[in-house]
Amino acid sequence: MEALIFSDIKGLEFVVDDQKQLLRIKEIIEKYPNPEDINSSPQGAPSKRLEDIFSYDKVANGELILAELGIEIILKKCLRFANWIYKIENMLKA
Repeated sequence: MEALIFSDIKGLEFVVDDQKQLLRIKEIIEKYPNPEDINSSPQGAPSKRLEDIFSYDKVANGELILAELGIEIILKKCLRFANWIYKIENMLKA
């Protein structure tokens, strides 16, 4: 789920005030045009990256960040997630 958080800095700016921390996050976002590719190893997992940068709390911060981002940004950046959502939508319509 944390990979989706890396869709855009907008959501992270909502919970992170430190400019150095935001710069580190921006570097990760720029390195991975598709945030779903960030999850390359247990040590490089998106949640671990966030925890290394600031005191990330999965429950409290995750919900706030994703709400601030909005689903449109996430679907645009995370193509595998978007395809999964569209499949579910199509099954519900059937």
